[in-house]
Amino acid sequence: MAGALDRVNIPDKGATYVIGTVSKALGHDISSVTLSRSSIRRSRCRNREKQARVEQEFIHNTPLLLHWDRKLLPDITANKETVHRIAVLVTGGGEEMLLGVLKIGSGTGKQQAEACLTTFDEWGIRQQIYGLVFLIPLPVILD
Repeated sequence: MAGALDRVNIPDKGATYVIGTVSKALGHDISSVTLSRSSIRRSRCRNREKQARVEQEFIHNTPLLLHWDRKLLPDITANKETVHRIAVLVTGGGEEMLLGVLKIGSGTGKQQAEACLTTFDEWGIRQQIYGLVFLIPLPVILD
């Protein structure tokens, strides 16, 4: 649970309250649950170290395939405009990892390629990409 709270940036002190409330709601005896701020902090640090090792091993030791998809979505800022976003994912060795969901200026192929290459360079994995996965709609054949 500490890992989930870590992913949504709940501070350690707030995580203590959330874990206590959820534990109580699930019927656990609060006196038997470890609810110290320091124990939650240690758990979060262990989770981060484990995740970093998994990512490092997966990303840098496996041939990867690139998957991407562009969508026109509402902007998450205060304005009500729509923006082009591209999700950049890689798969390899039976694993899958989302590298980023970037805002791009337009939906052109050039913009999409530049976003993918920028993401690869940020992760240092340009040399790991061995293939591209395309989703091509197949024509429907009616009898």
